[in-house]
Amino acid sequence: MRKIDAFLDRHHRVLVWLILPILGFLLHLHVFNRDLQGIHAWRQCETASNVLRFANEGFGIHDPHVYSLEWEGGLKRMEFPVMQFAMAKVVQWVGHEILVMRLMSFGVGLIGLWGFYLLVMGIWNDKRLALLAAWCFMFSPVLFYYSVNPLPDNLALAAGIWGMALYVQAREKGVWTGHLMAAACFSLSTLAKLPFVLLMAMPAVDIFIRMVTGKEGRLRQFGFGLLYVLLLLPAASWYAKVIPTWHGNGVVNGILDMDASEWPAVLGTMFHHLISTLPELLLNYGSVMFFLGGLFLVLKRKRIYRNPLFIPFLTMAGACLAYFVFEINMIGTAHDYYLFPFLPGIFLLVVAGLEFSLRDSLPSIKIISLLCLISLPVLAMVRANPRWYKTGFPEDLLVHKQELQDLIPPNAKVLAGHDLSPHIFLYHLQRQGWSFSKHQIDSLQWQNRIQSGAGYLLSSDREIETNPVVNNSLKALVGGFGQLRVYTLKKQ
Repeated sequence: MRKIDAFLDRHHRVLVWLILPILGFLLHLHVFNRDLQGIHAWRQCETASNVLRFANEGFGIHDPHVYSLEWEGGLKRMEFPVMQFAMAKVVQWVGHEILVMRLMSFGVGLIGLWGFYLLVMGIWNDKRLALLAAWCFMFSPVLFYYSVNPLPDNLALAAGIWGMALYVQAREKGVWTGHLMAAACFSLSTLAKLPFVLLMAMPAVDIFIRMVTGKEGRLRQFGFGLLYVLLLLPAASWYAKVIPTWHGNGVVNGILDMDASEWPAVLGTMFHHLISTLPELLLNYGSVMFFLGGLFLVLKRKRIYRNPLFIPFLTMAGACLAYFVFEINMIGTAHDYYLFPFLPGIFLLVVAGLEFSLRDSLPSIKIISLLCLISLPVLAMVRANPRWYKTGFPEDLLVHKQELQDLIPPNAKVLAGHDLSPHIFLYHLQRQGWSFSKHQIDSLQWQNRIQSGAGYLLSSDREIETNPVVNNSLKALVGGFGQLRVYTLKKQ
């Protein structure tokens, strides 16, 4: 163990800044050219639709469009699309949109990894511990999977972690530039995805406590706090403008949209996240022992309560739990990436347990800890790899993507189904239109969409074509590949 410790101390910079990125790159090499599919392809295709429409049609950053015309003209404003816009600019320069989106997502993930390393260094001032913390963080299965998928949550998490790391450094030095950079990171994090404003609870409470106690200058602390508020204004302005347009979006009302009969299912969802999502996806089974150790230390060691950052971090944890409860009906058991704001706090507990396991424990505990650390990449790959290979939609859509696009003129509008999402079929076709489910074909809505310009049908199911509403509007079969058929539609 001493030789391992000495090696980690001597080479920690090379390991964290070079070896870990190379290892991560090699472990994801089989994914970089893989088209968008797998778990939560819906959200990935929505993000990628923004990217392609920015790149191909030159929209401004304030006007993110998708291919689905469920939103008027395809204009769908959700998070501020800073990541999508940046990806689009690179796609304009070099093409290869899938490779660009995945590589840039991977780069953002590395930035978050390095930020977590610096956050641990700022709190513990231990190079070896910070390196091992980065190792554990890197192999969170949920991060291992999403870090090469185009999701704005990746940027929001990375920027939020850097905000925390820079704040921890700035509070010690008391310099304006440090607070300015930290505030800019928190602002970017919130712009990229609104729930990450929760991470600002940590600096907000810490500055408030320091201002009230007056130990380090009330006016100075007030100035620091004002800086964070001012840099948060762009995000506040954006969301104040776009949230009123989120009609029918359940995240706005959360549990307020529920009735009493739904609560038993919600309690089951909470239990699922506790016994499955937390150990299996957020942590990695190899990190569970460290997490439990860290939780035990927080509950049992009174000296931890005396740390000046304890209350700020506890408040951040409370804010994340409140968000979890409020959005539990939207998170369900599937939307694991909604839980990204929990990751910094969860892995700080892992670091606390890791420190105890490696320093103050019996030799047998140290050996078990080493085995757990070695197991992390294997367990992450076992859990994440199957997720990239699932489709949830006909594989012919990927295999014959170009041929299907050639059958449909670029400016044509399409009705595409059976697709439970508004984005998957239309993204892969790169055509504007409407998705539909074979289980919900409404006659009036169908006619309205044909009157709105739908001229083609992409059908993945023969049941769709025998439905009287659809069958009466079919004009001619123009081609088909495997399970998919393309028809022209009669004008109304």
